[in-house]
Amino acid sequence: MSMNGKKNQQRPLPDELLGIVTPASDDIVEPTADCSVTKVDDACNENCGKEVLGLEELEKIDNDIAKIEKKVNLASSKKTSDNEVLVLEKLEKLDDDIEKLEKKVNLSSSMKTSDETSDETSDKTSDDGSGTPTDGDQAILQLGGEVAPLPAARPRRQQQGPGAYSIVGINGATTANDDASIQVTSDRPRRQPNIEQATQDSPLEASLVIDRTQTQGQIRDIELGRPRQERPRQEPTFDAVIVHHDGSKRRTVLVASSFLVLAAIIVALIMGLLGVFDSSDDSPKPQHPSVPKENIVDSDSENVSSTAAVSTLERIRKEGVLRCERRTFDGASETMLGYQDSWCLAVAAGILGPNATTEFRESNDPKAPLFGLLLDEHVDLYTSGYTHSLERDVFQTTGKEGLAFSSPHLHMGTSTGGDPHHVSCTENGFAHINECADLKICVSRGTTFFDFLSAIVPRRAIVEVDGLYLGGAFAEGLCNVVYSSLVTIPSIEAIRGLGFDGPYRASEQVFAPQPLSHVTRQDDTEFTAFVGAIVDALKVAERYNITQSTAESFPLTDVFGKEYQRMFQHALAAAGNHGEIHHRHLSASGFPKPPLELVNIGATPLLFSYPFGGISQKRDSDFPLDDAMLEIIKRGFVRCAIRLRPGFAVVVENEANQPYYEGMDADLCRALSAGLFQGSTDMVEFVHVETPEDGYVLLANGKVDVFAGATKSLQTTVREPTTGTGFAFSTPYFFGYSEDEDNTCLASRLDAHDWREFVFWTVMGVVHAEENGIDKATSNLMPEVFSFGDQFNRMFRDSVLAVGNYGELYERNLESLVPRGGRNMLNQSPHQGPQHYALPGFL
Repeated sequence: MSMNGKKNQQRPLPDELLGIVTPASDDIVEPTADCSVTKVDDACNENCGKEVLGLEELEKIDNDIAKIEKKVNLASSKKTSDNEVLVLEKLEKLDDDIEKLEKKVNLSSSMKTSDETSDETSDKTSDDGSGTPTDGDQAILQLGGEVAPLPAARPRRQQQGPGAYSIVGINGATTANDDASIQVTSDRPRRQPNIEQATQDSPLEASLVIDRTQTQGQIRDIELGRPRQERPRQEPTFDAVIVHHDGSKRRTVLVASSFLVLAAIIVALIMGLLGVFDSSDDSPKPQHPSVPKENIVDSDSENVSSTAAVSTLERIRKEGVLRCERRTFDGASETMLGYQDSWCLAVAAGILGPNATTEFRESNDPKAPLFGLLLDEHVDLYTSGYTHSLERDVFQTTGKEGLAFSSPHLHMGTSTGGDPHHVSCTENGFAHINECADLKICVSRGTTFFDFLSAIVPRRAIVEVDGLYLGGAFAEGLCNVVYSSLVTIPSIEAIRGLGFDGPYRASEQVFAPQPLSHVTRQDDTEFTAFVGAIVDALKVAERYNITQSTAESFPLTDVFGKEYQRMFQHALAAAGNHGEIHHRHLSASGFPKPPLELVNIGATPLLFSYPFGGISQKRDSDFPLDDAMLEIIKRGFVRCAIRLRPGFAVVVENEANQPYYEGMDADLCRALSAGLFQGSTDMVEFVHVETPEDGYVLLANGKVDVFAGATKSLQTTVREPTTGTGFAFSTPYFFGYSEDEDNTCLASRLDAHDWREFVFWTVMGVVHAEENGIDKATSNLMPEVFSFGDQFNRMFRDSVLAVGNYGELYERNLESLVPRGGRNMLNQSPHQGPQHYALPGFL
């Protein structure tokens, strides 16, 4: 075949590159020389006396190379489609020039030696007598002792006969981004190496293999992009050493440095072509799995989240106004509305400063979707207080998508009001038979209140009403009891104002507490973090008695950038701390602050599960899971980073003599595996990290899916110092006794919405199980959940079956080390204490 042939490539190349592919070696007659390459043994001195390459020949080759480089630069500069044909013609001409140059190099660097004939006849042959080298024949090209990573190289010519070798390209390379060693193999198909047994001395050392129980520091160094320490880097000598393994002897020969120069020119040609045609190729280039992503987020940049999130803050600053939703209801007083307005003002002041402006859109239309104003971007924030539930977090029915929630600003219990007799029925466990058989309870449609009632009373006893039209529905006789949060139960004055003059009583009994939070759009990750930081800062201010009048004593912060350094001071000065807002509005309206509304100081129970909501609603097939979760499912296992700590992650030997992790962190990673893979706890790969910073780097780079044992703080939720980005966290599953490890959570990436919520609610599920007396033996009592799709309906049942409820987890892993108490206890009725948590990192 001629030099312009376009077949028999070693691996597929784009059509545009076919003109430079070297043809099959069987059509090429190789020149020979007696001593172009010297064997490294005593025989060399006896048989060869010539120099490897004469200076005059090298100078001539250098001149030829310079000419070719000029032509390459000329060809690669023509990137328009009109000149593509011209480029290909020039490249074919270059191919001819390279052929001539190769012949010169091969003449100077032929691998024939005086004893080669005897070696050929003595080498092992195949069963058919063809003289093909055995499977054991393989070699690797190295530069100065280092594996030579190069972009995709064109196939090289081959020598014929036993013991002959040819460079066959990049190991597994398909794009210019691949890192691998050049492989020099025999003509016989090479035996595939056992990757899991590869060591630093193996030809596969450029490949990264993470065993599912790998704990060696080598993995950590490679993943974090740190230099390998096993073999010190040598100064490059531009000498190539081919190590020949034939199973019986080892020979080393020296190849002239001009051979590598030629290889570099060929690589330059291919890279030039890639540059020529790059403008027409918009497809993403895959990365080699061992190459860490760098500069996840520029630490000097203000962009720490999605484009949509940044545009929200930028638009608010540009327009000078924050738009909030306001929810009105029967008998709502100005002071009740003032509670909503104060939180909106606090966030606005954090963004805009002391002269912040707010606008409100009232959500009074009972027929409108509950979160329509937010999802349609008519408002930026819901501040009136909505229960944080699984349904709303993942796939709420009104908008067919999830929402984002701040930490709770109010833990408001529920209660009832209405006809005194029927109110007594609700206080008696919601009795609905005998004298209570005619019980009719009005509840707002699409709320967690409805979900609570539907689990304990017959459907016939429930009357759904639109919005918060509870008082009106009762006054019209649609029901004899209303059920809602304490602040929305109509007062007797409101009922009289609606024209009802019959008996009426509001119960003093408090039912299931509801965590009420501010709501944002799920893709507004930075704005969500900003709102959450304001809420947490006002709780911290209450905890440490920093008030509206002393707002300037609150520390500055730079986590959101220099323009927001005084965000917490401005929010405090505008609205006061968490306790002041409650006292000014709710207490003034007749709702004194219960113990549940205090900030926990570390001595009383704090574990508390959020309601699940309407999790029987099936996820619409038109709304697939996010890419991160789908990738984990396709891969077939979860990657979990852990640190070795007593009680949380320790290595023990199992029957198979393989490392096995035990501890609270390891068990919760297995709970994720069980919930995701139909009860299997084996589908998890543990990656040991030595420091929290290492865990965040692996998580940010996508090398792991979850980091167990992470501490949630202001910095790690907004801008973790090592990576420059924020992370999502589960509810804490252990509270410690130091600022650095005040809480212990599972961390995940913010951009993986469905996966981060799967992690969050898996941990919440084991707490819920203990609250409701469900353990491993009774795990089928856990509810089914369809919010993530039908295939995950048993996520709670399978995870509790695998690791038990929270109490079982603690008893098995931590009780002998840290006896359970304080914040690690359940905060349950009727003796619920302070539930608000002062997040570390503010002071």
